Amino acid sequence: MFPHFEVLWITVYMTGLWIIAFLLCFIWVAFALCKKWHQDFYKLFYRLPIALIITYICWAYAYFFLNVWLFPTSKAELLNIFSPYGYHFNFVGILVGYVISLIIFFSRIKRYESKQIWIDIIFFSTTISLIPLGIWLVFGDTFIWKYYTWALAIKPLTLNSELTKFGSVHPVWLYLSFVAIITTFIWIILKIKCKNFGIWLWWFIFLLIWIGIIFLFQQYPKYGVIALWWITLDIKYYAIIFTILLCMWVYFKWRRNSKIQNSDNILNN
Repeated sequence: MFPHFEVLWITVYMTGLWIIAFLLCFIWVAFALCKKWHQDFYKLFYRLPIALIITYICWAYAYFFLNVWLFPTSKAELLNIFSPYGYHFNFVGILVGYVISLIIFFSRIKRYESKQIWIDIIFFSTTISLIPLGIWLVFGDTFIWKYYTWALAIKPLTLNSELTKFGSVHPVWLYLSFVAIITTFIWIILKIKCKNFGIWLWWFIFLLIWIGIIFLFQQYPKYGVIALWWITLDIKYYAIIFTILLCMWVYFKWRRNSKIQNSDNILNN
């Protein structure tokens, strides 16, 4: 809609701004929750650069893998993969990088109770950060949505926007921000009534399902397509389904380990 603007002689891209907005909000919320729940914020903060590097490499390579070739065959291709110019990335790479980063982070935490608290911190830091993320993404041209003419439709604000080819499209990222707001209110209400940690791993599943619904409205090249009734599945949905199954497996594994630890404690006492 409004992909970039000029500040003096510098071109500022909306895609870059949404990345910065997301990170700043994530850090601020994580710090506040760590302070509230008596966790060491710097345990997350010092590992955040590694997570960013892993995610960046995964999203850049995923785009290259799906659109160019399996492996880079020249130095120019290798540099093109990791160049931020054009913000070439793929959701599959972002999701894979995010999951790998979480696996590395939680592998360093041994106590089940600590894992429960940290999964809540990371989940709500991510969810609340989706609110400004969705707003900034509406202005960018990184994702192009399907044609839409109703009252909520968004239109290009400049001739440089890719939306000039379509006229008006769905404001899907605003839907994402709205769901993030609703989830935040639900969390506040339930946290007042329920003091348990860890159940919010299931809300990762809900969030992934909602993102999958959002992609039904996106115009993008599909890979490994399978038609299932009226839904067309591709590699994005395979990654979402795999991550949902992984979340379920982790949740039940943590519960089983917790029961074993509690039984051992009872026997030792």
